[in-house]
Order: sequence, then structure tokens, then C-alpha cells
Amino acid sequence: LSRGSTELLTRVKAYLRDNLADPALIPAQVAAVHGISVRHLHRLFHESGDSIGGVIRRSRLDRCRADLENPRLRACSITEIALNWGVNDSAHFSRAFKLRFGVSPRAVRRPQF
Repeated sequence: LSRGSTELLTRVKAYLRDNLADPALIPAQVAAVHGISVRHLHRLFHESGDSIGGVIRRSRLDRCRADLENPRLRACSITEIALNWGVNDSAHFSRAFKLRFGVSPRAVRRPQF
């Protein structure tokens, strides 16, 4: 990546991190905010060896896992936590979570003795 592309990618990733909870966080919105085309956005991530969808998905799953492990959030349901991070399909969330971490969200939530 060129220096300009690296700087843009850094700004885009910061924007993604700050807006993960928005269920409407899609490439078109991200591109518009940064004044670039969707195609350029996808190319930027591809050149870095990743995809924008992959970054959003992994980041949301990571945040969900952190919240599921947080004892202060025990009163929140698994579904509420997923919704809080922009994930709106519980079945898809459970499958993606298990694929990423090797355990179900429920297993992470279970108290460890």
C-alpha cells in the first residue's frame, strides 16, 4: 500500500471501530463518509489482505465476546449484546461466533468454576 492508502485505511478502520454498533454500517456508507467509491474501498482492503466485511464481522464478534465475558453485563441477554453491536440475526450470530471462537456464545456466558 502507498503511504496515502495506508493513511486512508487507518482512518477507515478507526471509523469502523467507532461505528460498529450501527447496524447500517455498510461499505456504501463508509465510502461516502470518506469521499471514495465503494470499489476503491474494497480495493483498499483487498490490497491490505483483508475485506471490509471481514473486518466489521470480526470486530463485532470480538466486541460481543468481550461483553459476554464481562460480569457487569450478566443481566443483558446474548441477543441484546449482539444487537448492541449491530448484529441483527441471532442464528447467524451464533454460527459466526462458534466458527470464530470454537465455542457458542452461551458457553462463553456460562460461569466458570
